[in-house]
Amino acid sequence: VAPQLPGVSWNRGGRFTFYQFNIHGAEIWGNGYRVDGASTMFSSNRTGFLLVPSAIERMEIVAGGIPAEYGEQYGGIIKITTKTGTNQTSGFAKSIWRPNAFLSEQETGIASQVYAKPPGRTRIQEFALGGPISLNKVWHFGAFQWIDEQQGSVLTLANPMELDFYSYHEKVTWQQTQKARWDFSGSGSPHWARNRPPDITTANDAKFTQHTPGMNFAQILHTYVIDDRRFVENSFSFYHIELFSQTVRGRENVRPDEIRLRSWNPDLGFLYTTGPSPTYSRIFNLRGRYSTRFYMNLPTHAIKMGIDYG
Repeated sequence: VAPQLPGVSWNRGGRFTFYQFNIHGAEIWGNGYRVDGASTMFSSNRTGFLLVPSAIERMEIVAGGIPAEYGEQYGGIIKITTKTGTNQTSGFAKSIWRPNAFLSEQETGIASQVYAKPPGRTRIQEFALGGPISLNKVWHFGAFQWIDEQQGSVLTLANPMELDFYSYHEKVTWQQTQKARWDFSGSGSPHWARNRPPDITTANDAKFTQHTPGMNFAQILHTYVIDDRRFVENSFSFYHIELFSQTVRGRENVRPDEIRLRSWNPDLGFLYTTGPSPTYSRIFNLRGRYSTRFYMNLPTHAIKMGIDYG
């Protein structure tokens, strides 16, 4: 959706493992992400999990004229509202299997090309179910998606990269009174990425395995309607990410010229490229955030005020 908007460009950023987009020339970490009003950014200033598509009710992309409430981002804002259960039980199921044999042949003009089509395949399984827990009082909506993917290159005989993503989302809504509502939601997408190539050209056995056992996001949101023009939202969100990377040969016997990692030196205050490089790395983030927001709609304009603390 995002690349179809004016000012948005779509690229792979020199990486093999995921696509990304830039808004009005800003870096990818200049974009902000909100799910039901809560920020899903972690310490690298990027969003850290995949939301199940069938759990999305609405998505809005702000590519220009960013409101003050999103002032920490200078690129664009991606706002997602998740689905809420209703008094009617409903479900959804999707299954996709696509071998790369269905892709068009690629002519790169490079003499070392070894395949006409990139080896690999994609499998996606997705399920969703929503409905009442207590009629007119409590509802839920849950969704799950499994992505199993293998993607190779027409330029190498190396083993294809293998991706396994297990994404889930659950939301429980409690209408406490006519004016007060609580939303309890949780999302996550632990994954494996095997035979992943680094961002530089290296030997085949310098590829690494990336495992993310913890990639979780939870939020408690309370909404209180004062009258037909004013309402207040209070939310507490919690984000957890834990990521491990290790070369396919393990932690030993990797030559210095095979893989290099960017590291942060707190004494020097900048990023540097290591070498000889470590063959194992770990990222661990825990982040809590409290927000209160006041909204008032007037005949000619709207007023928004809020506080974020995290």
